[in-house]
Amino acid sequence: MTTSIGNRLSFSGDICTILWSGEITETQSQWYGVEWDHPTRGKHDGQYGGTRYYFCQFATSGSFVKKSKKTDGERTFIDAVTEKYGSLKEPLKRITWGAKVVEEIGFDKIEQVQGDFFQLRIVNLDSMLLASPQPILSSPRICPTDICELDLSRNLISHFEDLARICAGLKLLQSLRFNANRLSDFQLSPELTGSFGTVKLLALNANWLVWDQASVVQISEYFPSLEELQLGANFITTLEITSLIFPCLKILHLHNNKLTDWSQLASLSRLMHLSYLNLSGNKLSKTSIVIPQIEYLDITDNNIISWSEISSLEQWPSLSSLRVFPNPLFTDTREIETVSDRAYWAVTVVERNNDTYSGITKSERINAEIYYLSIISKSGRSEKDIELTEPRWTHLCHHYGNPGPPLNLKTKPKTLTFEYKGNKLSKRIIPSMTVVGVKGLCAKLFGLGIGEVRLLYRGSEVDDGMKDIGWYGIEDGDEIIVNNA
Repeated sequence: MTTSIGNRLSFSGDICTILWSGEITETQSQWYGVEWDHPTRGKHDGQYGGTRYYFCQFATSGSFVKKSKKTDGERTFIDAVTEKYGSLKEPLKRITWGAKVVEEIGFDKIEQVQGDFFQLRIVNLDSMLLASPQPILSSPRICPTDICELDLSRNLISHFEDLARICAGLKLLQSLRFNANRLSDFQLSPELTGSFGTVKLLALNANWLVWDQASVVQISEYFPSLEELQLGANFITTLEITSLIFPCLKILHLHNNKLTDWSQLASLSRLMHLSYLNLSGNKLSKTSIVIPQIEYLDITDNNIISWSEISSLEQWPSLSSLRVFPNPLFTDTREIETVSDRAYWAVTVVERNNDTYSGITKSERINAEIYYLSIISKSGRSEKDIELTEPRWTHLCHHYGNPGPPLNLKTKPKTLTFEYKGNKLSKRIIPSMTVVGVKGLCAKLFGLGIGEVRLLYRGSEVDDGMKDIGWYGIEDGDEIIVNNA
């Protein structure tokens, strides 16, 4: 077992990377300074007794481990495949006695298992303590070589060259998942540069990577057929693309990184075939760029606080699908449950053609547009400011009418009873909840579509979706009849 700086070990099921090796003076013992994959598994950040021995990414991800401590061991690639999928290491041979073939008990069954083993197309070796490549090219008779999808996540491989040696013998490999590992570099010797030529999907999530231009260029050269790249849950703070890379890339995942500024993403426009971009879980706020080729964009869990920021995405000429919720933009989670992300997108931009929003129902669009008018009218901004910053405001006001300033109603929750076909359910709601929000609540309570809900209160229909339910004078304990529209 190798124990150099950068190598990975496992103790009692927890994986770590060696960052330091030596003697701690006051202990008179030999230690490894390690960083655990789990950020809270350790006790410090590489500093002990006032002395800095090494650096960790987190305050509690570091520990010292005695070199004599027993590890969980490690496996070669072929041993891991064999152990998990149950093949024999050598092809079976029939036993002959003179001219007669003698079959051992269970021979046919074992031979069938072995045949299935060599035809494996999807191999998952997640968390198998895999550390050594044992190249497939050197042992083609004891390992399947037609693997199309390979998952090597959460293992002990620390050198990109070892990963390349495993893949060099897999000429049909299209999907490679290498999540939650730690690679020291992306250098390859010349004979291994063609190891990943057929790979179309590469997942490097949770590898604690940064966007290093030299490494990115190397990855692009090694993966010429790559169509999907997953770099989620890393430490990426900026992106810079200065040359033509990833000529076939269509899908890019950058979720849960540390991106804060849209300008850091401007160079993505150089990826000519990129159409799907996942930026969820970052800290992005004001949109200040245009990436013209993007068709699908996910910006959930960012710092989007204004509808005008969403409206600016109208400048993205190819964008047809957008995920927004949750973001600080949405302040009333009771109402948003009734309207989908794609309907919000329909609210904030003008339709470009009849097909762009073909997946949005008429009911979704109406509810989203009413909700949009409702929250803008309650923002406290002047009419002039709204008209300048909200492109759809004037058009929607002409269509539905200006909702005007919010009514000064009590906000104390009230208990209302909703009755649908003899079935009564009571819920506490606040009077400022809009009618469309109440309809959405009833739809969930009684298993209806929101477009099917019709509300009656004291014999009169409650039908103005933009108004707060309190506008109708509801009192605590009142009953509302729910009918089919």
